Amino acid sequence: MPATPVEIAVLWRHVNREMRALLHRVGKEYELPLFSFMLLRQIKEEPGITLSELARSVGAAKSHISTTIEQLVREGYVEKRSDPSDQRILRLHVTEAARRYFADLGDRAQGLWAIVLEEYDGPSEEVARFLRSLLAALERANARLEREAVEVQGR
Repeated sequence: MPATPVEIAVLWRHVNREMRALLHRVGKEYELPLFSFMLLRQIKEEPGITLSELARSVGAAKSHISTTIEQLVREGYVEKRSDPSDQRILRLHVTEAARRYFADLGDRAQGLWAIVLEEYDGPSEEVARFLRSLLAALERANARLEREAVEVQGR
């Protein structure tokens, strides 16, 4: 009997909960709040992003972003630099300490996945194949929903 969408949704929630618990256990020693981590990761991915751009990209109030960024600056993870073409604009960049933080976290995450895969009953290629297939399905579903939204707007 094929799994129902409800069963899959419940299983997905349980997998996410267990993964978050593992990540929390591993990340406890880093003690960076999730929101700060999200902002830091965004700055790492978009060096030179402004506060306004960061607020728009994460969907949070600029005042909240500003307070969190100031904390990250004090902790040595973020630096503000003036834009060379307009000194009034401040651009955000991660520091070497932040790069080390992400490298350490990446190493810890790899170690965590190694443990998870050791506990998995099947070959790791099975997991990779499933995840690639799931990712492709999610991308197709996203594209489909986007097309449907455009069709609805066109009516």
